[in-house]
Amino acid sequence: MPGGVEPLSDESATEDRRDVLCYTSDPLARDVVITGQAVVDVTTVADAATHDVVASLTVVEPSGRSLRLATGARRRRDLVPGEAAGTTVELGPISWRVPAGHRLRLDVSASRFPAYDRNPQNGAVRPHEAGRADCRVALIEVHVARLHLPVETG
Repeated sequence: MPGGVEPLSDESATEDRRDVLCYTSDPLARDVVITGQAVVDVTTVADAATHDVVASLTVVEPSGRSLRLATGARRRRDLVPGEAAGTTVELGPISWRVPAGHRLRLDVSASRFPAYDRNPQNGAVRPHEAGRADCRVALIEVHVARLHLPVETG
């Protein structure tokens, strides 16, 4: 998932990629206020001993434009290739009123360069020392992605 993490950046083009999973809610029946830090629990299976999990929460306007509210990343290390492993990704703190008729979307990917450094995914080389020959493409399956939102009630 290329790009930075600027507040309210339009993520529509970024989400239209084969390497980004998007989970989108139905249109909200009423306004929802999100205040605090969202957390995403993710379970993955990969063919590499290391990989990254990047999650972003966006608000989708009725027009279809998707605006990023918060992003977080977690580098996974010392994994057993082929075995399921869970992790928690903490997103940045937010306080936002999502109007009725808008949708919420969770994006999950394995990178967001240049905001976060690249993971060579070979486990042997530190990212900043990795050359082209040190890098490999990892196959990562997302089995579970559960979003926990700090929603105000009342």
